[in-house]
Amino acid sequence: MNIDPQCSTDGCDKRPETGRSRCRTCRRQQTDARSSLRLTRISERIAPDGTLLGSNRSYVPASSSERTPFKPAQPVNVTVNVQAIGFFERAETLALILPDPQIGWRMTDSGLEPFHDADAMAVAVQIAAALQPDVIVNLGDFLDFAPFSRFSQEPGFRGTTQAGIDAGYRFLAELRAVAPRHKGYLIEGNHDKRIADTLAKLAPELARLRRADDKGWPVMSLPGLLRLDEVGVEYIGGYPAGELWLSPRLRAEHGQRVSSSNSTAALLVNNLNTSTLFGHVHRSESHYRTFATYAGPRTIFAYSPGTLARIDGAVPSFHGGVDNNTAASKRRYENWQQGVGVVSWTGDEDPRFEHVVIQNGHATYRGVSYAAPTKQAAA
Repeated sequence: MNIDPQCSTDGCDKRPETGRSRCRTCRRQQTDARSSLRLTRISERIAPDGTLLGSNRSYVPASSSERTPFKPAQPVNVTVNVQAIGFFERAETLALILPDPQIGWRMTDSGLEPFHDADAMAVAVQIAAALQPDVIVNLGDFLDFAPFSRFSQEPGFRGTTQAGIDAGYRFLAELRAVAPRHKGYLIEGNHDKRIADTLAKLAPELARLRRADDKGWPVMSLPGLLRLDEVGVEYIGGYPAGELWLSPRLRAEHGQRVSSSNSTAALLVNNLNTSTLFGHVHRSESHYRTFATYAGPRTIFAYSPGTLARIDGAVPSFHGGVDNNTAASKRRYENWQQGVGVVSWTGDEDPRFEHVVIQNGHATYRGVSYAAPTKQAAA
């Protein structure tokens, strides 16, 4: 004769839950009653065949202190000596680092197609306006000068040089207008040197001609064409040897090496004894190295902010191509990244850098968003 099981609670005739000795109502009442109890032991009920039948929990009355196992941390009084730290009194130098825009154009059936990314450059101008840096460094390959390249030419390159020079001058003038007190530098890159190399090869007599009674830059030089003296930008020539020392522990160069797998910074820093900013690779890279000195450990870095050029195949490269019908570039995304760098230092102390990523005409730096005017209109 089968007898239906009943709840094990005295006086309850309900059926217990499956695998348990009590019904749901009694179990809930027991749970409520345990709010003032402390769990001491858990044991399992297992059938001879290994089936888990349930578990037993043992409780004891809990004291008032045991009902709150987590307590707030004890208050601690902290005293900060601002003068000892010197943070608020430190005369810090702030530099904005702008990598390779490769300003230039190709003529297509639809008009001029830029190599540079106007939206990324507009974001860089906005950041300059917000930060008011003491120094702005253009890391080189400022102009592309595709018509003077030793690599394969395109018919669309013809007649675009002046447009590139005009766009480069406007960019430098905008930086001067929004950050009027900055000290500007433009480091010569391999692309910037193309026009000088062409003149030296084909018309050396023209390479160093100046206007009458003018002690300034030669008329056909890049500093002369960009009117760098008028926008307060110092030209660091002599690529690849040209370098700019920003502090005793920070230098900048354009660079001449490009290694695969984003390893250029690692290879560069292993051959340096001071922190270095570089361009040329169009990739955002950084690498640190610590080594021993007489005074103790020294940590340096090599850092590339990336590029301000387009990364969608518009820039002439080994991997790019153009449509045979329209002369426009074929869409092909390079392993390049857009961005700018913010570097600060005090005296002869080691510098510190912050990387600002630019994507699709947008950037966020220290919680502030920046967007190119075209992106703002679209939003």
